[in-house]
Amino acid sequence: MALSFFKKRDIDEMDINDIPEEFINYFESLDDEGKTALIGQRRELADALGFSLEKNGADQEEPNVNSAQEDALNGTENMNQEAQTEPSDLSDSESDDSELTTEPDDSADELSERIKINAYAGQKLDNILKDNMSPFEVLAIGDNETKCMLHNTPFKEKNIRFNVTDYPTFGVNVKICRQCQRLYMEISKMDDVHTRLMSRNIPHTFYNLDTTKKYLQDQIKPYQFTEKSRLYIQNTWVEESPTCVCTLESPKLHMIPCEKTFKGRTISFTGYRCEKCQRIYVRSRAAALEIEDECTARGIPGIKRLITHTSQPKNCR
Repeated sequence: MALSFFKKRDIDEMDINDIPEEFINYFESLDDEGKTALIGQRRELADALGFSLEKNGADQEEPNVNSAQEDALNGTENMNQEAQTEPSDLSDSESDDSELTTEPDDSADELSERIKINAYAGQKLDNILKDNMSPFEVLAIGDNETKCMLHNTPFKEKNIRFNVTDYPTFGVNVKICRQCQRLYMEISKMDDVHTRLMSRNIPHTFYNLDTTKKYLQDQIKPYQFTEKSRLYIQNTWVEESPTCVCTLESPKLHMIPCEKTFKGRTISFTGYRCEKCQRIYVRSRAAALEIEDECTARGIPGIKRLITHTSQPKNCR
């Protein structure tokens, strides 16, 4: 299983003498209008694919073609590179975080199922981590992440080199969690790495940040709130990188599923835990009130909440 990404830039720069097979398969699955929209005004690419832009009216309404091309590119983002029973299904996948928004269809669920199948499960990573490794499957992490969200262990780094005839050697730096048996890469680097891999026709699987986070969060054992547990709120919350105020170091908060159970009744919500002080936070007082309302509605004793301040300089214990 491998996912590839076709963007406008990929198509604009595609070598007509080295067209990826997965692109050809997808192109042939489209009707004439879809083919015209996908390749825009690249006549030499159309000729190489045996398709006539003139015959299909590419010159008649060029502005609409350009608009349609963007729509077609949105549909080709995250194509499945393996052979499938229906070629038209290749476009049903999740979009790249950096440029497109996922449409409300079944693609997110499909990716959520695929990511559960670890290509390296049951194998020794030392035997797998080598140049020109195949399969090459990578999950996304945020920039500057240093620890695995699931196991809270520091990542190890490894440079994987890919050697392809007529191309200079290309090195890809990945981060590794041996407990996960998974490879990770910062989301900001994925687009450039993808482009280079695509130009060399190297199969690879890249899962975006939303899919990765959802998968990892599903693997984390929920934190069980007790009568003695406390839920914390901060006056300031940085959405992309929330931190704890327990020390001046401002340790990062990591998402964790949470539960409160009473007499067989359970509520579930997402919290954020500090690895240093082990506090569990929610984003805001409003979020805490929603949890309290849900407890009341289900006859579950509420969770005591405490408000902390960003100016707190000492250890919170």
